[in-house]
Amino acid sequence: MRNKTWYAAFFVLPLVMVLSSVSVQAGNYLGYRWATSQNPFTIELGMNVNKTWAPLVDAASMNWSKSAVLKTMTAPGRTSPTVCAITLGRVEVCNAKYGQTGWYGLTQFAMTNGFISGAVVKLNDSYKMSRDYKTMIACHEIGHTFGLDHQDTTFSNSNLGTCLDYTSDPRGNLQPNNVDYSTLLEVYSTNTTFSTVSAYSTVQLALVDLKSPRNWGRLVRESGNKNEMVFVKELGPGNAIITFATLVPGDVLKDEDKHPQLSFE
Repeated sequence: MRNKTWYAAFFVLPLVMVLSSVSVQAGNYLGYRWATSQNPFTIELGMNVNKTWAPLVDAASMNWSKSAVLKTMTAPGRTSPTVCAITLGRVEVCNAKYGQTGWYGLTQFAMTNGFISGAVVKLNDSYKMSRDYKTMIACHEIGHTFGLDHQDTTFSNSNLGTCLDYTSDPRGNLQPNNVDYSTLLEVYSTNTTFSTVSAYSTVQLALVDLKSPRNWGRLVRESGNKNEMVFVKELGPGNAIITFATLVPGDVLKDEDKHPQLSFE
């Protein structure tokens, strides 16, 4: 059996790391988290999805809720599938035909003073995916919204049994594994004096146009095999948008509006 290749070396996100007091020694932690004043805490998943994706998001919610510190619950969406705007205090999950954008799934976070304050997951119906692959992608992108990283980004390696493992055969990677749960336990074992969870706001970050990779800010991380990219867009002191793209192998990033091909050389 081949060994999995870890991509632990990446650009540090200074805005986050300076203000976050969490120091995780192992696992798959991205370096940022929600501010939480108690454990376990609950994050709402806004359902802006159709009847095909709804049971898969429900399954992901159930599986992530097996964590000792984190619970999720599905609730009516507060945006639309095509707009998929970030709503503060929760995660909005959307699906639509976003076009041949170069990504299967996209996770975007609003960061406030070093903590996640809202997030969206976008699931792209413009690419053909099996039900198992959709199940994995839903679990995968939602896992990123809690601050979890991939455990592996090489499609051809043996499965690790987690949806945060890139694979060409998703059947063994449909839900989190013990590494994911132990990382969540370590990350969220320390509470903060305030919370960014459930601090619902009717204000959405729709004024920030995130439909084009041109507006995602700086490319701060890229896996060696170009299966994922991470971008940071600074929005002023203490505020940023982080974009985490799960890429289609062999494709290139493009705007949702089908603008010309982009290059990040």
